[in-house]
Amino acid sequence: MVESGQPGPEDSTDERGLTPAAAATPASRVQVSGSISEINDYFHDQGWTDGLPIIPPTEDLVLAMLEACPDPSSQRLGRMPPLDGTVTVEKVAVNAVMAGCKPDYFPVVLAAVKAVLQPQFNVGSITTTTGGAAPVVIVSGTITQTLGINSGTAVFGSGHRANATIGRALRLTMRNLGGAVADTMEKSTHGWPGKYTMCFAENQERNPWEPLHVELGYRRDANTVTVVASRGIHTLVESSQETGQGVLETLVGSMTAMGISGYYFQARGASPVVVLGPEHA
Repeated sequence: MVESGQPGPEDSTDERGLTPAAAATPASRVQVSGSISEINDYFHDQGWTDGLPIIPPTEDLVLAMLEACPDPSSQRLGRMPPLDGTVTVEKVAVNAVMAGCKPDYFPVVLAAVKAVLQPQFNVGSITTTTGGAAPVVIVSGTITQTLGINSGTAVFGSGHRANATIGRALRLTMRNLGGAVADTMEKSTHGWPGKYTMCFAENQERNPWEPLHVELGYRRDANTVTVVASRGIHTLVESSQETGQGVLETLVGSMTAMGISGYYFQARGASPVVVLGPEHA
């Protein structure tokens, strides 16, 4: 966390009783002076960025992020492999500020971090594999409209702050707390742009089936965050089939093509994630 001005006493609290320097592995305070460009250069030189510019995580911005979440700043969420750095709510907030998140996005970011820390996600293996897997955040529920998370045209493209920064906040957390850094613990042979950010919303209004979170056992009125590990996007074009069966045959044929990593790794328990537009759905 970047200090602006002189640091205060470490045992101070704000009007909400929130301790900026929590006793349980608080985020480190550093004082950096200079222009925004110079501060970005400093963060880059320390290895704290993904190569893109960041928002300096001043204490006031971090506290504003924490105000959007009821969890205590000092709450431990677990350890982030492969280097097993301690993850606290405050440290996630620091990375969310750096990523450019609005405070309203923070509950989604925090849910995504909690998801990748689940043992079944196996984040340590995903981070260090040569296969280049990256976390993909899928948000379901009415919160997607409230936050403006894109679920329509160019859903995997640029131009939507929520999509771009929520996924980036998760990746920065994995990088800065878990050591997912290229040329060290990050061993992707090629990688893919999802290593920067990947987040999108489910378009429930145009979904002819049950929403994803309902299929997973959650209430229809719930807001959920699902995180999957993906090795990339394989785009299909299907304009010749006139039946659902025909569309499925095209999908299955593409999934089983020689060299498709999703098919190869099904023997290890992996499953392909199929994202359909409303026309094909």
